[in-house]
Amino acid sequence: MWNKTFGGTNGDYGIFIRHTIDGGYIISGDTGSYGADSQDGWLIKTDSDGIKQWSKTFGGISDDYCYSVQQTNDRGYILTGMTESYGAGDRDVWLIKTDKNGNVRNKAIYNPFFNWLQSNLNLFPLLQELTWLLKQTIM
Repeated sequence: MWNKTFGGTNGDYGIFIRHTIDGGYIISGDTGSYGADSQDGWLIKTDSDGIKQWSKTFGGISDDYCYSVQQTNDRGYILTGMTESYGAGDRDVWLIKTDKNGNVRNKAIYNPFFNWLQSNLNLFPLLQELTWLLKQTIM
């Protein structure tokens, strides 16, 4: 058994974790300690013992969050979240595709009634479903 912590002096959150093909773990969340500014999306890769192999931040000058992550067949990752830095600038759905080392390969931003969804629905299951659907499309 083990217990690990990741983060700095500001608000840092692990929101979602998955087991990876290599036996390690991938964690998505957000960080106020690292990145561009404010809160940024955060992706952390660990080995099977929870030792950090790498971490990446995603975002701009406003708040950005990564909610869900899934490993793809090419051993990269697909993340869903929310961005205020890109798109229309007011809580747009954010999709990021990375390679196996967390380097961005593609980004997409959607704003189909996102504000309405956020205030009227539990958004987390919707983002998980979007991740699964996009994963099926990419493969």
